[in-house]
Amino acid sequence: MQVIGSFTSPPWEKKVELDFCPLRGIFVKYMSNLTEGTYLIKFIVDGEFKCDPNLPVTTDSSGHLNNILEIISSGEHSDFLYTSR
Repeated sequence: MQVIGSFTSPPWEKKVELDFCPLRGIFVKYMSNLTEGTYLIKFIVDGEFKCDPNLPVTTDSSGHLNNILEIISSGEHSDFLYTSR
């Protein structure tokens, strides 16, 4: 499983591989280089773009449905986590 979105530079061009955590039964990716803000993301499952129904969704200016990822800084530096079941 991968994730792609507006958080990369340039946006929507780099696919980020997610790691499966068997202990929690979810896919995760820890990223410490994201700045505070709101990002649009989409998951790639078996080559198909998908939204996670457990995360907030929005439609972008092109009419595409995307998940919303909001990063809020808490202190000196923060680690961020993508999760999907």
